[in-house]
Amino acid sequence: MRPRVRSYRALVPLLGVLLAPQALAVPFVTQTVDSLGIRGNHNSLALDSRQDAHIAYAGAGRLLYASQHDTTWAVETADSSGNLGYYTSLALDGADVPHISYFDLDHEDLRYATKVSGSWITQVVDSAGSVGHYSSIALDSGGNPRITYYDKTHGDLKYAAMAGGVWTIETVDSVGDVGFYTSLALDALGDPSVSYSDIGSGGLKYAHKAEGTWTIQTVDPGATIGAYSSLALESSGRAHISYADLGSQNLKYATENGAGWFIDTVDGSGSVGYYTSIQLAGGTSPRISYIDLAHKTLLYAARAGFGWNIETVDQVTQASFYTSLKLDREDNPKISYYDNEKGDLKFADSAVRLLAPKGGERWPSGSTQRVVWTGIGPVEVQLSQDGGVSYTPALPSPVAEHEVSVPVPSWTTTQGRVRIVRSSPRSSSASPGFLTIAPGITSPWWVKTVDALGSTGFNPSLRLTAAGTPRIAYWDQSARAVRFASRVAGVWNLETVDVTGGSITATPLAINAFGVPSIAYFDNAVRQLRYAVRLEGAWSSEGVRTLTAVGEHCSLALDSYARPRIAYYESSPARLVLAAQFGDSWATEDVDAGTDVGLMNSLALDSIGYPYISYYDAAHQDLKFASKTSGTWVIETVDAAGNVGAYSSLVLDADRNPHVSYIDVANGYLKYATKAGGPWTIETVDFGGHVDGSTSIALDGSGQPQIAYYDAAAARLRYASRSAGAWITETIDPTAGGGRLSSLVLDADGSPRIAFLHVLSSDLRYASGAIELSTPATAVVWPVGANRVVRWDGTGLADLSISTDGGASFQTIAPGISGGAYTLLVPRSPSTQCRIRVQRSLPYSASFSESLFQIRAGVDLVTFRADPVPFEAGALVTWRTNPDIIDLAGYRLEKSVGPGGFASVLALTRELSYRDPGAGPSTRYRLTAVNGLGDDLLLGEADFLPQKPLAVGPLPYRGGNLTISFASSGGPGGTSAPAVVALYDVRGRLVRTIVRGGYPSGFQSAGWNGKDDGGRRVASGIYFLKSASGGHEETIKISVLR
Repeated sequence: MRPRVRSYRALVPLLGVLLAPQALAVPFVTQTVDSLGIRGNHNSLALDSRQDAHIAYAGAGRLLYASQHDTTWAVETADSSGNLGYYTSLALDGADVPHISYFDLDHEDLRYATKVSGSWITQVVDSAGSVGHYSSIALDSGGNPRITYYDKTHGDLKYAAMAGGVWTIETVDSVGDVGFYTSLALDALGDPSVSYSDIGSGGLKYAHKAEGTWTIQTVDPGATIGAYSSLALESSGRAHISYADLGSQNLKYATENGAGWFIDTVDGSGSVGYYTSIQLAGGTSPRISYIDLAHKTLLYAARAGFGWNIETVDQVTQASFYTSLKLDREDNPKISYYDNEKGDLKFADSAVRLLAPKGGERWPSGSTQRVVWTGIGPVEVQLSQDGGVSYTPALPSPVAEHEVSVPVPSWTTTQGRVRIVRSSPRSSSASPGFLTIAPGITSPWWVKTVDALGSTGFNPSLRLTAAGTPRIAYWDQSARAVRFASRVAGVWNLETVDVTGGSITATPLAINAFGVPSIAYFDNAVRQLRYAVRLEGAWSSEGVRTLTAVGEHCSLALDSYARPRIAYYESSPARLVLAAQFGDSWATEDVDAGTDVGLMNSLALDSIGYPYISYYDAAHQDLKFASKTSGTWVIETVDAAGNVGAYSSLVLDADRNPHVSYIDVANGYLKYATKAGGPWTIETVDFGGHVDGSTSIALDGSGQPQIAYYDAAAARLRYASRSAGAWITETIDPTAGGGRLSSLVLDADGSPRIAFLHVLSSDLRYASGAIELSTPATAVVWPVGANRVVRWDGTGLADLSISTDGGASFQTIAPGISGGAYTLLVPRSPSTQCRIRVQRSLPYSASFSESLFQIRAGVDLVTFRADPVPFEAGALVTWRTNPDIIDLAGYRLEKSVGPGGFASVLALTRELSYRDPGAGPSTRYRLTAVNGLGDDLLLGEADFLPQKPLAVGPLPYRGGNLTISFASSGGPGGTSAPAVVALYDVRGRLVRTIVRGGYPSGFQSAGWNGKDDGGRRVASGIYFLKSASGGHEETIKISVLR
């Protein structure tokens, strides 16, 4: 239902009645912010730098604070120390930190609340009597609070200012009973101005302080005038005030005009003007929210010419109290207000708001993508490829739907943005983060199972070698062992580090500059903290400290000398301890003490070796941080807002500033804390309400945090990255159950790698957003012209390149390939310093072959023979080469045709033999190899030497060894067949069986030592040697002379 609009025509002196044109209704959209009980009275609204709304308000005797996140609200308690939260006023400083003034009804004090390092800090500003009614807060350019309020005890208007943490309080006006309905604003010089009501004498008053002196004016006198005043200043300091005339029950407006005050009636319809709130559109034109008490309706008035346009904001809700108005950068009104029928806090917004995309998405060029928003009115959808500097329309005309599909242009950019623009009233909203747009782009994530044997993969810890190859330490629950996984050539190799037999333990992993891995862990079977190192392929471990109870929480880091430091929690005595190795011994020192103080700790060392530890104080449910950069430990509470600090993960940036990810257990939020020399800055990364399990943080090359974490409701591994000041989250593992325990690292290109426990299957998995080359992985030899398969893991389009100078330069071989494998024709670039690179442009990732390999141009001739064919005419030509035929296009065989001449008999063959029945005693052959590039490589020549089926020598036989050559026919398919060679005397009697057995087809050799089958020397004389094979028989006569 669209809001009802009415136009109120004001009487303007000397001009008569001027009719202001009726404007289109402001397109308000309303929502309930908080409905958990009686909540929302005494509300005060402010907008942060992103134009998100924040509301301070009273509820159930507490001061509450609501923050807008897209279409949802996060509500937290700022102060619950009594019956308080009344007369609330909110302001945000330049860092979007809230500052709230409010009244403590139990003690009748003025109080002040702000957030320091993410935790609410409250204090009493003034307790001298009954003070703090009608408070109004403003911040100077330094973020220092200024508060005006009513001193009920003395009937005075008072002003409190903080400087250096100290409040200075002064009385502004003490003439009569003054100070009701105060509204404070600071001018460009930081000087305060305040509008307020004089209850004693009646009238609206205005006070301004300049050069240390307050000047007080009566703006509009009268006994019933001045209630519910609200003040706004132009940049020049000119005041605009909205207020009520309770006698005539009208809404009035006053502004300075140089000669005094110009007074105007905004709405004279009666029973109006209650709970006014004023803002200036364009810095000069007033906008007012207020209550129509008779109709219990929230109204909105906007100056139009010399008149006012007035409309109903919410035609459904009964609103009798409390409104707070703010205008966004485009002057769209936003109003917080109270539903007195239901007791709810509500919010009206007239702007359009983009919900998707948020940034971080990947849009393939030429695809169709979804854009979603809220708000009323047709919008133009626009796209940018330069981060929002310029935009082009994505659709031919504006659309009124709240979801539309847009075609993605043929761009290649990492700074894409979407913006929606409503022309009237003007409102726009852009994606807070950048999109990536490119041809063929897809999600870079891929997932592999590392270890699925039994129940395993608990508490994984992932690190990369200098070459970027992953290593993982983890706990195997089935084997009750610490395990280690390393990825080589795309295959995971698994090793057992230590079978402890005890209960679960953390397994933090570190890798030194030489690639040596080490692991800290608890052996809970013997209650000992241990440290293991892998040297020369074998793991060895040593005890660090013997404990009196089992342990689980520890973290490991190496200093610049590769010396280990281990932070761990010891339950008896309860304390957080740091252990350090010096030579062959270990020294320990206490960091913090207390039951459950030091759980889920994370250790980092700076470049000097100073230790920093984030940890969970479970007893107080706080996130704590310890650092030692001098002789003593400095302990800080980072976040104490509820049950916070579980599963912390710590990393230091280049300036040694800490960055911590952790969980808000009470709300199920993922949070992030950092500081740079000052107080902690805390952000909520994921407001989904279901974050549980470990967090793991890393910083990219620009120092932006990236976090792996677990969404328990969806049972998914998720990833958060900060882009253009906004947090972008995405699901990594699409299978349910993955990621409750995870470990994140970024490689040299900033590509994320995550080791994680898949809860449902109880196995260890590995997710990567990088290109990871698997082959070639070792020092191999590639023949020129051969086909070689390059394999990698990774998604998207990549370029395959080769280097022949050790990686100093690369030549692109195959651009824009995908699928994880490419068959490469080895180029004509022989070198011993070769390297392969697979490189993806968006998101950028490059992977190199870990070892240098060789490209070789030549072909070696292993054998080349022209042998006679047993029992047949001609020759059998055979050959072997290195590389073999698999790496060649084929061979060319030529045959001599005369002196110095050759003719081709095989133009190009991939066979390794040739049967030439026409070969003769003078036949010669020539062999040439042809590689995959078509290059001819002459290998050599071979002569044909005919051979008899049976031959012996030397003859006559006079003793020693007689050499026998005989032909064997062989069996089918190259198998062996029986062959016999025997010696007979002239009478045909068998003297000796020399050969009997199976032989392949060919010519075989044997010997005879001059003895018969009985081992006796044969006498001189004539003998016959016979051979038989495959039905062929041969006989020759030999003479024996003694």
